[in-house]
Amino acid sequence: MTPNEMTRRAVDATLSLADVIDEENKALAQARVERVSALQDAKQTASDIFEARIRELTDNPDHLTQAAPSMRLQLEAAKQRLDEVATVNINALRSAIELNKRLAQRIAHSVDCQRVSASGYTKTGASAAGQPINHLNDPMPISLNETL
Repeated sequence: MTPNEMTRRAVDATLSLADVIDEENKALAQARVERVSALQDAKQTASDIFEARIRELTDNPDHLTQAAPSMRLQLEAAKQRLDEVATVNINALRSAIELNKRLAQRIAHSVDCQRVSASGYTKTGASAAGQPINHLNDPMPISLNETL
């Protein structure tokens, strides 16, 4: 394989990975969780191919220096695009994680506020039915699944 062909394969792999990440960014911005999940396999495949193509170039550094200057510029431009979408992706994922964390905390707090006493009577002997528990330090058993 010629140096230009190897460089072209690296450019294509880099742009392909950048496209998948860019699509994931759009899905994250629109809070389309099902689309983000669907993109995981494509992202992993594109990432594996990208890694293999870059490894080809780093294992044969002479190939990159022998590639046409225009091919090296294309690779640099592809790398820059990947860096840009990856930076956006990092921020979008952090925001989504923080949003999910806050949502889980609100749900847990709401459930905690609605708990009622399991005992039949208060310490004064009055009926405790329907009264909220004031034990905020007690752990609340809760589990969240994908549908929440």
